Amino acid sequence: MTVTGAWVDVTVGYRSAADLGSFASDVEPYAITAHVQAFPDMYQDTRASGRTLMELGDAEAEAWARTMFGPRWADYAYQLTVEIPDRLKRQIPPYQKVFTLLVDRNGDPMLAPDNYRWGMLFFSHSAPRKLEPSPENTELRTHLATRGPYTDSEPVRDPRTDPDGAWKIDVTGDPLETLTPTAQQAVEAARHLFRQRGAVNPHFQPTRLVVDGATLHVHFRWKKNPNVFATSIRIPQSEAEFTSPPAHNPSAWMSAAALTYDEELSTGLLLRSRRERIDGVIHLCGPARREREDLPGREFGLGRTVPGYAAASSLQRLGMHVDDAGAAHREGLLISWVHVWRNDPGGCGSDYLGHAVATWTDTESVASVDVIETLPEVPDDVVHRLVMALVHDAADAGAQQIVTPLDHPALTELGFSSGEDGKLTLDVTTMP
Repeated sequence: MTVTGAWVDVTVGYRSAADLGSFASDVEPYAITAHVQAFPDMYQDTRASGRTLMELGDAEAEAWARTMFGPRWADYAYQLTVEIPDRLKRQIPPYQKVFTLLVDRNGDPMLAPDNYRWGMLFFSHSAPRKLEPSPENTELRTHLATRGPYTDSEPVRDPRTDPDGAWKIDVTGDPLETLTPTAQQAVEAARHLFRQRGAVNPHFQPTRLVVDGATLHVHFRWKKNPNVFATSIRIPQSEAEFTSPPAHNPSAWMSAAALTYDEELSTGLLLRSRRERIDGVIHLCGPARREREDLPGREFGLGRTVPGYAAASSLQRLGMHVDDAGAAHREGLLISWVHVWRNDPGGCGSDYLGHAVATWTDTESVASVDVIETLPEVPDDVVHRLVMALVHDAADAGAQQIVTPLDHPALTELGFSSGEDGKLTLDVTTMP
């Protein structure tokens, strides 16, 4: 300890780093980050001390971070250059020393790629300081001396991204110079935000922004689904539309829209929207308020099941076929097991009424619908929702084609047609 009368607090956290830079496809990178702070020893902890903190020198803070990381990880660590904006200095405690490193899914440390987004970790907009590796780590020391503190991202960069690791996005439609100044700023804000991987959702990959008068059509891919989807948002036309936070300027407007996109996509926008395929793109538009209120089947809900879960046991007691799904789960071939229940006003939701199962076949990117079973009381539109959810789960998992030995009206409605061996087949890229 070089600061007298102080306690030192080291707080460590981690997050996925897959969206922060370019990594090989088989790497699951995680960012491990340590915040080192000192506070007067009259307080029990940093919560009690509040903003009464003490400044540590870089050398002592680094020593504490090394102690926390351990020698093997510490060799690969960096110290961030923290630059807290003036507008946030009252909320964020001062004197924080922040250290970070990357590990793969096995916990093996690695250097950061040269397009790593340091600012996403903690208010760092300048190049970090690479910690000195231990003398025994001659391989790493040689690499640092000859190639620098980063790895070359070009060989592993996703072809859908630019050299900085952000998504490639085309802006088409009406020329920006024909828009109002506010609308131009809004479209530019949209492009800037959507380029950032993970800014909306880790599963969301935008591909194109189409300007159509006062409407912005956002084209995107979702998870591993081979289809391209599109949804629309109104472009603000003047400053008068920015009345108050959270949408008080073009950038804030786009951030608020991104939060809405995240919530809607995460809660099933692709399933509940009306859809129209135009030039190969599935355009999504939600039902009007009146239509939402009158939707049939609102008393029924859908959920996902795994062996051992209550729904699986309940379905089995109904005499439905759950063994094949359980076997597929054990073999790693189960894609999705969707069940339907009657919504209980009391919130139990345990009145299970049917299920559907999708698994992988022996052919890569080909899925199979193995089971569709429902009680007679389940309305046809609810069965359609059930099968639609299953098909979407298979497509989201990367299935290019879905086959089934079943003959069910809901399958025909979704575009399944006669194929080989008497099975029905669906080309996912042509689904309604």
